[in-house]
Amino acid sequence: MKTEIKKRDDGEVEINITVPNVEFMKYWDQGFQALQSKVEMDGFRKGNAPEHVVVAKYGEMAVLEEMANVAINESYVKAVAENKIHVIADPYIHITKLSKADDFIYMAHVAVYPEIILPDYKKIAKSVKKEEVTTPTEEEVNTVLVELAKGRGENISIDDAFAQSFGDHFPTLESLKSKVRENLNLEKASSDKEKNRAAILEEILKSISVKLPAIMITSETDRMVGQMEGDITRMGGKWADYLTHAGKTEEDLHIEYKDIAEKRALSQVILAEIAKSEKMYPTADEIDVEVIKVMTSMPDAKEENVKAFVTQMLMNEKVLQLLEA
Repeated sequence: MKTEIKKRDDGEVEINITVPNVEFMKYWDQGFQALQSKVEMDGFRKGNAPEHVVVAKYGEMAVLEEMANVAINESYVKAVAENKIHVIADPYIHITKLSKADDFIYMAHVAVYPEIILPDYKKIAKSVKKEEVTTPTEEEVNTVLVELAKGRGENISIDDAFAQSFGDHFPTLESLKSKVRENLNLEKASSDKEKNRAAILEEILKSISVKLPAIMITSETDRMVGQMEGDITRMGGKWADYLTHAGKTEEDLHIEYKDIAEKRALSQVILAEIAKSEKMYPTADEIDVEVIKVMTSMPDAKEENVKAFVTQMLMNEKVLQLLEA
């Protein structure tokens, strides 16, 4: 078998494979048996018609096409493994030459995992100015209290009695304010952490120039739209009603989210590459603990999908903590 690899500018490759005729013809019996099992002929049970009868009716090309399927399945997998090609989708196959007398030649066009050269990500992360943690102002605390009061009805005085209406843990207004400050601090800390992580990734992205395969961007866009539909459905809404109200189609959303999806997909590639470089992978125990948590809250989910999601989530968290530090 002869293999030639051609890289394309769109994040995909062409794998040109030649199977010598002497090797290709060894697939004749398998090809015939595959054809024989599909055809029905008068006077014979399905799958039992003799070779000369089947070939006479359907022609040698029908057998050759079945042989090609078998040859492709074996040679493509071998070519990918031998050349260490990290494919991320099923290939598009184009047969160039198929006959009983010639070598079998075909081209597999497939999207591959992008190759990137990581910059000095630690230096970049260190250079990013982090958000300064600020404590909630009295005005912010009072705004929350006003919103809580609105939820309880009209003309409610914000005093000790109001605080006590939230339970025994709040005997005074000051105790309720203290809890509000605590919650606002947690929200600010979480928000600041996400902003810092986003800023670091943004700077690393600026240092990398790579063309992602279209399927990676499409897959991320599909995920984003699917997540939006799921959120709306869980809140009791109807997806079709949302689209009508927004005056958009799903195709509009895919176009609208394309740039964001590309950035998210590239960010995931970067995190995965840093994890590989730093050998930062979650342990089996860490994965099992999180899988159990997810499966408990989502018993209908497929465990293999949950495990893949959890593994990626934990790996991302380890890398992001490294970059923050």
